[in-house]
Amino acid sequence: MPHWVPSSWSAFSAQQQPVYAEEAQLVRVLTQIRQSPPLVSVAAIEALRVAIAEAAAGERFLLQGGDCAERFQDCTVSEVRTKLGILSQLALVLNTVTKKPVLTIGRIAGQYAKPRSLDMEQQAGMLPIPSFRGDNVNRRSLSWKARQADPRRLWVGHQCAAITHEHLRALCTSPFYTSHEGLLLPYEEAVTYQVPAYGRYYNLGAHFLWIGDRTRQLTGAHVEFFRGIANPIGIKLGPSVSPTELAQLLDILNPHRQQGRITLITRLGAHNVPTLLPPLIHAVQDADHSVLWVCDPMHGNGFIAETGYKTRDFTTICADLDRTDAVHRACGSRLGGLHIEVTGNAVTECIGGPEGIRLCDVPNNYQTYCDPRLNAVQSLALVSQLTSLSL
Repeated sequence: MPHWVPSSWSAFSAQQQPVYAEEAQLVRVLTQIRQSPPLVSVAAIEALRVAIAEAAAGERFLLQGGDCAERFQDCTVSEVRTKLGILSQLALVLNTVTKKPVLTIGRIAGQYAKPRSLDMEQQAGMLPIPSFRGDNVNRRSLSWKARQADPRRLWVGHQCAAITHEHLRALCTSPFYTSHEGLLLPYEEAVTYQVPAYGRYYNLGAHFLWIGDRTRQLTGAHVEFFRGIANPIGIKLGPSVSPTELAQLLDILNPHRQQGRITLITRLGAHNVPTLLPPLIHAVQDADHSVLWVCDPMHGNGFIAETGYKTRDFTTICADLDRTDAVHRACGSRLGGLHIEVTGNAVTECIGGPEGIRLCDVPNNYQTYCDPRLNAVQSLALVSQLTSLSL
């Protein structure tokens, strides 16, 4: 493979990147971030890689959960405690139903940017404006000025991530790891350091990062960046991925077949799982790659209600998880983890579940900045379903 440095990605085509009006200001912010203390330790990253390898071998079960898109305003002790609380509850239930130690990774302390399907959005009676791409990029307010990419927000996001990590260290009594989508490549480069003791580069902005379904192009900038960092990494797999592409992607990102390096997070949609998942599993088996398979039953199952709100149906989410497990068993594989967007707050963003949330109830407490999340009651009911699965 060609020589790699953290800036190697810049020679490749990069999807989903903001366009900044003031390049000099972006450089100043990135320099400030680069000179700041790392947010996580190499020792913790290496411990996570070992734990993921154990999960891939069936000795653990992985739970990854949190907000679709974090908000700067939630960088408080009370909000972090609430997020940690629901993940701890879910881990406890999972430990009971799977009879395995649960490896917990939060979508927290850095999940401030989101990819979007469209560069522009249009509200009724308004001219088109740039899409909201998360607090790290622009503001959610419906104006052209608010939607301009502001590099200073990267510094605010970095500070929020640092404070959140401090809160987590103070609150956690057991190992807890952080993750976010490695989307904004200039930022990810700025928090990547060469660690001489290990002879490798580590992204020290989070323990675990993933490549999104929109940015996993074989010759794209995100794959180029991810191939060089030593962190364990995830890859989101949507309906458009082919078995051949997946095998090639694994060869690029894990040519030495390191245990615990790759987590594959399927987000195929409940109706697609029976037909699309088996070829992907067989491609990995035929290529002799060791991976941890995780189900994301949230993405791929969203829809826009007549009220204009994006939502997900709890029944469909459960069906996605059940069908994914069934396919793995039929293919001689193993489902080793669950990836969900969840909050401990009593939101009404997803319909169904024990509370019987209806479409007309969705607007009652809809807080998400992006995709709908399960609330505490719904998420606990979902993980309880795992008692019926063969894990």
